[in-house]
Order: sequence, then C-alpha cells, then structure tokens
Amino acid sequence: MKDSLQKESPHWTLLDQLGAHRPAPADDSTPAGCSSPPCQQTHTDPAYHGFLVDADVVERLNVLLEAERAGALVCAQTLKQLPAGELHDLLLRIQHDEVKSCRGLLRSIHLLNGTPSTSIGDFHPKAMAIADLVERLHLLDRGQAWVVRQLDALLPQVMQPDVFAQLQAMRDDHRGNIEKLRHQSPR
Repeated sequence: MKDSLQKESPHWTLLDQLGAHRPAPADDSTPAGCSSPPCQQTHTDPAYHGFLVDADVVERLNVLLEAERAGALVCAQTLKQLPAGELHDLLLRIQHDEVKSCRGLLRSIHLLNGTPSTSIGDFHPKAMAIADLVERLHLLDRGQAWVVRQLDALLPQVMQPDVFAQLQAMRDDHRGNIEKLRHQSPR
C-alpha cells in the first residue's frame, strides 16, 4: 500500500527538510549523493538520449516565434476590419494566444541560452494580401493547424521540461483556437 503524503505526516516533513518540495536551483546543480545515470541525465548531451540538441531546438523555436509574431499581427490588423461581435471576440482571443505564445517562446529560447530571432514570418504578408476577411480567417485556421503539426513533431524531441511544458500549452491553445475558428467563422 502506498503511503499517502499529507502535510502533517512525518514523510512530508522529512521530504520538506530534504528540500524535495522546493524547485531545483536555477543552475540545475545535482544534489549531493546523486550519481546514478538517471540522476545525471540532465547533464548529458540530449542527442545521447534521442533528443534534439539545444541549438536545434532554438532554431525550431525561432521559426515558431516568427510565425507567432506574424499571426499576432494578422489578428491585430484584421480586428480593425471586423465589426464587434462573436467573431471579433474570437479573433481577439486568438491574438492574445499568439502574443502569449511569443512570450513563452522567448522564455524558452532564453532557457536554452539561445538568441531569439527578430524576424516576422512570411505568413503575415500572405494573409494580409487576402482582402476577403472570411478567406483570411480560413488561412489563419490553416496557420494554426501548421503550428500544431510543428509542435507535434517537435515535442517528442525536447528534453528540457520547462520548454516541453510551454510548447505543450501552446499546442493546446492552438488546438482550441482551431476548434473555435471552425465553429464560429462563416464558411
């Protein structure tokens, strides 16, 4: 039978004294006495474990960052052309998610000691060249799906837990946006 940890239990207290309830230090140092291969996994080359090396992850994150910037711009500029209503509110939410994704990607790139791109993806001029707002929203929907495909391919190759979590949340946001776009945008 598993021991259930409650705050007043001796096990909880001991784990707290050992520091098990505090986040790891920012320098990712290994606790004393931890020398087994699983404990040292974060101190080895990610490629050894079948993951992408940090530089390759940063490269892919920068591609996504550029795409998210483009998406945020498309939303902002399209919002100015849409009348108030459900579709306007949906696009405002998608814009918020695009900005949130940019911020998360920047954080992840910094966590991997990378340099963020300063570019905006070519999705922006392509989308803005479409005068018909309904068609532009269809392209936005396809852009959201492209991001999900990129994340689906990238996630299994990311070793760093914080970066993985950020990308997973970003993928979930994009999936939600796809569903909402497909249910609310006129066809």
